[in-house]
Amino acid sequence: MAFIEQMLYGVNFKDKKPSKSVLAGSPGMGTEATAEITRLCDNWGSPPPLGLAHPVLMSFRLTSTMPAIPGRLFTIIRASRGQNPLFHALILSEGTYATFMRNPFAVAQSVDFCDEWNPDLKLQRSEIEYDSTRSLVEPAAGKSDIGLVDEAVLKLLAEGKLLMPIEQANAQSDRCLALIIACMPEKTRKNLRFASFAPTEDNKYTLAGKESEGCVFAGWQRMMMAWLAGEYLEDTESYIEEIRTHLANGDLAAVARTSQRHQLHSGNVSDSLDKPRRDTISAAMPVQGSLPSRPQAFDRGQAGSTRQNVGRSKWGSPPGSPTNPRVPGPGSAAASSVARPKPRKRSPLKRAKSVPTTKSRGRNISHATIIRGAVVVLILAMAGIAGVMWKEGKTLAESLEWANLQGLMGEKPRTERAATLLEVVDVGGVYARQLKLVKGSGKGLNPSLDKGRQKALGNLRDLAAVPLNQQVELFAKLATDGIQQASRPDRESQRMQSLADQGLVLENELARLELAWYSLAAGVFWQDISTLPDQSVIARRDSLAKVDKGVLGDARRDLGTVEAKVVLDQTRGHVSGMASLLALFEAPSYSQKWEKSLGRAAGQVAPTASRMTRAYANSAFALVRLKRAERKGDQTSLPYRRELADQDWPSAEIRGILTNLRAQTQRFPKGQTPTILTGTLDLYSALKKPATLSAEVAASPRVLANLEANRAVRFHLGAYGDFLERIKYEAALLHLKESDDPDSIPDYLFAGMDRDMVAGFRDTMALEPLPAVWDSLAVSTGQPFLTRWAGHMSALAKVDLAQAQQEFDLAWLECRKTAVRLHDEASAGRDWTQSWMTLHDQAQGIYSAHTGNLAADPERSMKLIDITNLIVALKAQLPLGLLSGTIRLDQDRLLEPTKARLEIRVAPDGDVILSDKFQIGPAAPAGMGWVGTVSLDETLGIYPGQGLEIKIISEDRGETLLYVTCPSLADGTGPGGMSRPRSGGRGTVSLKIDPGYWNSLRVPDLGMIF
Repeated sequence: MAFIEQMLYGVNFKDKKPSKSVLAGSPGMGTEATAEITRLCDNWGSPPPLGLAHPVLMSFRLTSTMPAIPGRLFTIIRASRGQNPLFHALILSEGTYATFMRNPFAVAQSVDFCDEWNPDLKLQRSEIEYDSTRSLVEPAAGKSDIGLVDEAVLKLLAEGKLLMPIEQANAQSDRCLALIIACMPEKTRKNLRFASFAPTEDNKYTLAGKESEGCVFAGWQRMMMAWLAGEYLEDTESYIEEIRTHLANGDLAAVARTSQRHQLHSGNVSDSLDKPRRDTISAAMPVQGSLPSRPQAFDRGQAGSTRQNVGRSKWGSPPGSPTNPRVPGPGSAAASSVARPKPRKRSPLKRAKSVPTTKSRGRNISHATIIRGAVVVLILAMAGIAGVMWKEGKTLAESLEWANLQGLMGEKPRTERAATLLEVVDVGGVYARQLKLVKGSGKGLNPSLDKGRQKALGNLRDLAAVPLNQQVELFAKLATDGIQQASRPDRESQRMQSLADQGLVLENELARLELAWYSLAAGVFWQDISTLPDQSVIARRDSLAKVDKGVLGDARRDLGTVEAKVVLDQTRGHVSGMASLLALFEAPSYSQKWEKSLGRAAGQVAPTASRMTRAYANSAFALVRLKRAERKGDQTSLPYRRELADQDWPSAEIRGILTNLRAQTQRFPKGQTPTILTGTLDLYSALKKPATLSAEVAASPRVLANLEANRAVRFHLGAYGDFLERIKYEAALLHLKESDDPDSIPDYLFAGMDRDMVAGFRDTMALEPLPAVWDSLAVSTGQPFLTRWAGHMSALAKVDLAQAQQEFDLAWLECRKTAVRLHDEASAGRDWTQSWMTLHDQAQGIYSAHTGNLAADPERSMKLIDITNLIVALKAQLPLGLLSGTIRLDQDRLLEPTKARLEIRVAPDGDVILSDKFQIGPAAPAGMGWVGTVSLDETLGIYPGQGLEIKIISEDRGETLLYVTCPSLADGTGPGGMSRPRSGGRGTVSLKIDPGYWNSLRVPDLGMIF
């Protein structure tokens, strides 16, 4: 296990003035290393206008040191997605980095990087371990990487650095860069300064994806194959050859071993300058004005087998590269004798010195005369054969094509051109001519049928595949340009649709080309390929792919159209998406099918498309989310609220989406934002304050007319119609406030009987009626919005009623249980105070909550009557029998024994009794106070809400010796509380209650409780 230190660098949005700073760091981070990494992050530059769509990975060798990690240090920095990327840096030792093969992508696989930061985040010193079983890239390296990765490494070694143009990093570019780093010699990796994507070159990168407008990963291979190698040593070429072999086998372990043991020498480069670089454009490109050099050979014994084509063109396989041995094509050793020699690679100095010396004029004339004479004799000798060929429909030139006389007579002019998309190569015509060539093989002076097929396939590559590749490249370039302007979307839509149609033509011709290759290679010699309709071509190609699953792959590898097919399919999807976007933004009305189509079209747009195209796509995504939110209940119920106030509309979700939508529309140039977007934003800005808007509509009909003419309203009236109707209703109420006469409502709001409906609806709303009333109103009103509103209120009332019924049933059950318990306690003569209070609260709560909304319920209305009778019974007057009273006074209250009377008053407004005189004497033991007892034998009528006021009055002076109160039963003091001593501050009074009070309570029967 190896240790790493970490730090985070980015914008702290918690500050009042957010700025970039070091947000967190592990304890071992040194000041010097922190400052150097901060400088590297700042030098990286600013993200693209729309932010990073894919994380960026960087690696540098640090010049600083830190005590926590001894020795030389390396840093791996990852910038997160978005417009304000968070830089997460890892610092590791050289030894640790070497275990990861000095590849930052291998390190990134073993670490969880932070994408978001919060103040509570703490970074610690961590341990990482290299997992050798984990693949560096997905999909694994293979033959398809030859022609890009190896050429990139060669260019890096030849020129010292490599900057690959790209608009946005993606998973494909990361995979390619990971392989390039893996294929570098270890010495080069030690000092690598790398960024998978960089807006600037301030960090002096050795290898980087340089931000470039309109450049995509698909163009990297074309760029590398078009590169002409400079000066490099022979051991560099041998190193690249080994790397190519290991890449073809997908053996990255062998690549690692080769990179570690290989030593690149520094010496005189002139020794290797004349050796042409194999399998490159520069070594195989034909000289202008001559035929492409193509070795001609065909192995008869291998006619049914295939092998990988390792030659390359701009799309992957150039003319003149080794081809599939199962079909006529170049690649055998026997053909090398007729191939044109490859041009020798020279340094600038050698080119200046290598001008051929001029021979004598007479000798030159002699040679020319001999050549011309031989040509004349040969042509005359073939004249008779040419006549025979003419009868079979062949021209003389076609009859002698196998002899390669164009090399002497000049190149045959080509008619298939790929200058523009309007001149798509006629694959059918090319195939028809090659089929005629093959049919004539073996007759007269023509070679064998196999050589004729070989020649035909070569011509098919040169005359059809190459120009078709060029047109696919042009098609991809035009698609990358994307949508140019939004002020005339009709013209842009036509342009995109035309481009999409051209993509379909290219697709059909590519399928026809694959059928033509199979026809010639397999010897089926279809006669109808040039005349087949496009649908039939696609059907036959698909059928062929089912019969022989690998045949189309063989065809594309031999024709060099592997990448062209991929690019064409992707580009057609992008173009189709852009064309659909433009058309959908101009659609006259909304439907859910439109919504799905808009989201699908936006998803087809490439993330590296033009700025205008991305603005369309991002706005489409936001608009789709908005439409979905408009169908949710928290939005659709807003027009039916009882009270309307500002800030009620729209829903919280839509407010968040509008913020994003507004930000996306700012990507459009001024005045070119689609009207559906501007209309939507304008409408919601007006609806943001509905009460204010209603007042404006009540004051001016023009405000309402502008709302109804809004593009978003006309496009999707179903989403906004009820909102505008509610605004009209509120405006009508403002007129009714001034004059209660319905005729005062202006015609532009409501006319005719609708005015009375508005007034009646207002009155009904004030009553809060039952669902049946709302149902009746929904049927009787003739105004559509008021009908929907009444239906909505009925639905709400039904929900409230169902909830009230459920609450009543639960409360009724609990009330019955308490009533039974109270009855049992009263019958047994126990203290029932607490049960009485509980039952009283339950009954009163049911009565208050449900008397109004359940009055029409047949079953529950009868129970409400029982609840009413229960409340009356609980509040009935009860006879309170007082048998005696005991008085105890404090010692300082009297100086000597005295006589007194006991006065008891029922408060408020109750009976009053006055006892006989009784003696109050000293308590025992002495000094403990004064005590007296009096017999009462009185009965008082007392209600649950009444209490007692008790006074002890001195007989001789009329002085109140003690005043005591006893709260009512409703306040929680029942018979038990009256029996206990009641304190008056300087003494107590205890009453003895007649037991008959306990069982005098009568509780109505609410039914059996099971």
